[in-house]
Amino acid sequence: MDSQEQDKAFFKAFGKVGAGLVALAVMCVTLAVIVNDKTEHKNHDNAEALALVAERLAPIGKVITDPSALAPVATATAADEKPAQSGDQVYNGLCAACHAAGVMNAPKTGDKDHWKKLLDEAGGVDGLTKIAISGKNAMPPRGGNAALSDAEIHAAVEHMLKASGL
Repeated sequence: MDSQEQDKAFFKAFGKVGAGLVALAVMCVTLAVIVNDKTEHKNHDNAEALALVAERLAPIGKVITDPSALAPVATATAADEKPAQSGDQVYNGLCAACHAAGVMNAPKTGDKDHWKKLLDEAGGVDGLTKIAISGKNAMPPRGGNAALSDAEIHAAVEHMLKASGL
């Protein structure tokens, strides 16, 4: 077979495939029109179906831009607040996980020399408390519990210093 005959055979096969695809598309469109004609007005008079459609299309919220229309924010009362934890409670519940074993070079509770060095570098207990509040190296701020108050952090620092003999 020479090149011209191959081209003719290709175009003949290509034409058959193209014609088949066009015929398939025409059949699909015709079928869609027939099905649509039978179901188009099926539920337009059905009140239950229309109610379901309206419910599904209803907005789920609204934007309020008028400050006077905003709901007042409830303030916490003294009865809602939990009592402050002691330094021992904070240490055992959070700090001991790292400081008891010295995880990630955390100063071990009981290592008097290490804690004395840190205490001197920080400028005292208040300096160490500020470091504990803001975090340092691998230790996250407030030891990872943002709900702890500054006083609870301070009590935990004092507990660790006392347990280390300082």
